[in-house]
Amino acid sequence: MTRNPEKVSVLAGGSEYTEWERVAVSYAIKSATRTFQLNGTERPGQFRFPPGTPIQILANGTLVLDGYVNKYSPSGEADDHVVTISGRSRSQDFVDCAAVHDTGFFENKSPDQIAQELDLFGVGVTAEVPLEKIPYFQIYQGESAWKAIDRSLRTQAATQMGKADGSIAITNASVAQMHGGALVEGWNILRFQGDITDDRRFSEYTVKGQGRLGHGDEALRPFGLAIDAIVGRYRPKILINEGDTDKKRATSRASHEKNRAAGLSVSAQIMTQGWRDEGGKVWETNHLIFVHSPILLKLVQPMLIESVTLTQDAGQQGSLADLSLVDPRAYEGSGGGGGGSDAAWG
Repeated sequence: MTRNPEKVSVLAGGSEYTEWERVAVSYAIKSATRTFQLNGTERPGQFRFPPGTPIQILANGTLVLDGYVNKYSPSGEADDHVVTISGRSRSQDFVDCAAVHDTGFFENKSPDQIAQELDLFGVGVTAEVPLEKIPYFQIYQGESAWKAIDRSLRTQAATQMGKADGSIAITNASVAQMHGGALVEGWNILRFQGDITDDRRFSEYTVKGQGRLGHGDEALRPFGLAIDAIVGRYRPKILINEGDTDKKRATSRASHEKNRAAGLSVSAQIMTQGWRDEGGKVWETNHLIFVHSPILLKLVQPMLIESVTLTQDAGQQGSLADLSLVDPRAYEGSGGGGGGSDAAWG
């Protein structure tokens, strides 16, 4: 199956650039930033992209990254001059920089509300899933804004995902949309690899913590328990929850850890031609795609796109998408449960 290459446009320094030897854009549901790398030959002074330059990358007019140049690397020989330009989306400041707040203390705020107060960078943080308010939350000295929010989400089964416009979405697979078409062996799967693992799975997950309010063991030393009945051996795991904890939050964390481990035990890497699905939509993380590969991957079920790398080079391969897929349970989605999937996939 072949597709026409994307027209990749790079907007930087008030100019548009379209001639590149290679372009790569990568993003993931568990990463708050998108990354890019551009490679090309350069006439001296052609690419005025010093670090810090705002940059946008578009594919046939569709925005895939809005960010900044972080690194400009010229190289070559006497008669050959090439340049590599790399960087990340606008959300990098929220990820890298210290969480600054007048008190460092939040009371009865949800993670997205906390994030919005910490977003002194104008990145834009929104919640795509319902989030519970946290009775008490304290920033650790020196931690980044992203790290603080990451801690706040551990009992809520959500993750911070970088979007094409440079903002951050707090999300999980419960709101995942379906991509058009399917990935089918013998048709549009160019390269593949699958993994069926059990080393991350445990028979029981216990989450312990401490609460600030109330009295008695249930208030002061709450714990939550989740059982994975698929694991046939006794394999216990104990986690200590950071921050203020009650039994409800501890139980939620235990359930999330169980589901995440089960989902990550079913994974696949698939390369396909083109940057878009059958409906013309650019491949996106936290989207589902049906995989029909009963022989090669023993897999016939919807899978969640965990990460995407879009590449285009001047060679024969053209535009390619490398998709990392997991069972949706890894991010609080419903289990794949494809009737045709091999039972070994759990």
